[in-house]
Amino acid sequence: MRLFHFDKAPNYGDALNPWLWPRLLGESLQAESPTLFLGIGTILKTDLPQAERYAVLSSGGGYGPFPSTDHRWNIYGVRGPLTAQALCLDPRLAAIDGAYLLRRFALPAPVSGGPRIGFMPHWQTRLRMPWEKICALSGLRYLDPKCPVNETLAQLQGCQGIIAEAMHAAITADALRIRWQPVRVGGQFLDFKWRDWMGSVGLAATPIALPAISPRVEESPGEGFLHRGYRKAVNSAAYALQTRSLVSRLKELRRKFETSLNFGFLSEETALNRGLDRLERGLGRLRETEN
Repeated sequence: MRLFHFDKAPNYGDALNPWLWPRLLGESLQAESPTLFLGIGTILKTDLPQAERYAVLSSGGGYGPFPSTDHRWNIYGVRGPLTAQALCLDPRLAAIDGAYLLRRFALPAPVSGGPRIGFMPHWQTRLRMPWEKICALSGLRYLDPKCPVNETLAQLQGCQGIIAEAMHAAITADALRIRWQPVRVGGQFLDFKWRDWMGSVGLAATPIALPAISPRVEESPGEGFLHRGYRKAVNSAAYALQTRSLVSRLKELRRKFETSLNFGFLSEETALNRGLDRLERGLGRLRETEN
């Protein structure tokens, strides 16, 4: 099988694919294989690369129309019930996100010291907001979604609570039994994929809306020196004002994690194990069929 995942930008959730699947599938993964393997990610959509066959385990959808499946598709399990319903699958194929298979392995040692409540933004939000500075002002551990997987796992394990705009920060926290709270910053939060995953572990969590930071004056093509200076000055002032409200909200969430053992979310062990059992059985069927 040829591993396919989103790799257009550094992103922790998608980067789990080349970290995890070679450990589990070994020589079954071949760069020249006619079978495209779809694992972790919201990648079930119509613009997938053409392939003779497709093998699916734990993928989800939501970014655009779902693909039309036919005899070329072997689906061993998908992320959750909404994806299964969209593809008209047997409900038993609604498994759980593949990131839960991290529980099979010895993970990097936790990073000790520093803030115990972490925050990971969506990779697109990271491109336009100064999150490292915002987290420092808020007393949070900044979890950069572009960092290597081992580094991120070490940082995550050093936390006692996770504030997550990036869904796979929440999924990893849930797998490691760390409480988590979803937040929404702007329009890149995809409700469908969150509900799909949370449905796989029996949860329904509403994200907390955080104030977004955006420039007041957009860059214009061919702008001159004076306009550029004006734009930077106005935006610097705008960022300062907007950051104050965002930092205040994040401090509030941090204090809730620090003072309450029940703040945030964590799936029940029975629901987690049910989804993980479906995923493991799907992995077994994939190994038998695709070797």
